[in-house]
Amino acid sequence: MSRRCAASTGAGGVTISPTAWFSEPERIRLGDGVHVNGGCILWAGPSTGSIIVGENALFGPNVMVTAASYRFNDGQPVTDQDMEEHDVLIGRDVWLGSGVTVLAGSEIGDGCVVGAGSVVRGRFPPFSIIAGAPARVVGQRRPPWPQKLADLKVIEDSPEPRVAPDERSTG
Repeated sequence: MSRRCAASTGAGGVTISPTAWFSEPERIRLGDGVHVNGGCILWAGPSTGSIIVGENALFGPNVMVTAASYRFNDGQPVTDQDMEEHDVLIGRDVWLGSGVTVLAGSEIGDGCVVGAGSVVRGRFPPFSIIAGAPARVVGQRRPPWPQKLADLKVIEDSPEPRVAPDERSTG
């Protein structure tokens, strides 16, 4: 595994423990102020899967983030089967507690906190408190920077835009 990845070069810097590991680092992007603690593994896919981490994210010890996993039901040994690859997006000001696993295709919105030992799969809206295996929303965090709420990336449950009731056509 390689230990080099693309990290932004702004004033915030990036802190990476010497015991953290990066696989396919050309597809890993870390924003300013990111801290990756000891024993963390960031494993982008071997072909297309990327890991994108927003500014000021904090990875507790022994966090695993993967943008790929082996298929397992094609009638041959697992290591002989194709891999499934999906990008992982981790927002700004996200805290991943010790031992968190983030699976391929997951999207964690800005400001989320993920409890230690959680297994994250799916999409989670900004400022969620997430815990469990499988992870689920167990609370909400108060936004620490209300003046910047308009800049947040909102993760919707569906690709269709939501319409407020007073904007709907009455026919």
